[in-house]
Amino acid sequence: MGWECVLSWVEHHPGVASWVQAVGSVGAIGIAIWIASSQRRSQVRSEKEKAKLVLDLIKTVAGRADRAVSNESVSSMTLNAHMNLITGLCATLEKIDLLNLPAENMLEPTCNLRDAMRALEAGMREAQRQQYLPTWLGMGEAILWKAMVKTAAKQIADLN
Repeated sequence: MGWECVLSWVEHHPGVASWVQAVGSVGAIGIAIWIASSQRRSQVRSEKEKAKLVLDLIKTVAGRADRAVSNESVSSMTLNAHMNLITGLCATLEKIDLLNLPAENMLEPTCNLRDAMRALEAGMREAQRQQYLPTWLGMGEAILWKAMVKTAAKQIADLN
């Protein structure tokens, strides 16, 4: 009683091949659906991880910008070191792709932070060129840009 019996039985029941084929097709479709849904779950998980990473990056940069414009920071560094810090933060902010932010509510505060840092850097460069940077840092324009940086940094810190 081996394969000969099985083959003989299949030959005498011609509908069995159709049923085996149907069950196999349904099984293959089920496996294909399972694989596709598994890949989609993995993709969603990766997108969530990337969104968290981008949010953490922006929060870190915003926190550093907030500290960089604080009066304690300005007084504890040389003006050149302070200028280099502002320039570096501006460069980092420029590299953030605003069109690919993971949440719409991140756009406004991130743009505000970037714009305020750009303006602060430009003002500092001009004041440095004209050799009145220490005075400029205490003037209204500099105070305004610093306040805008602090406000945007706070808004970013409150994002979830």
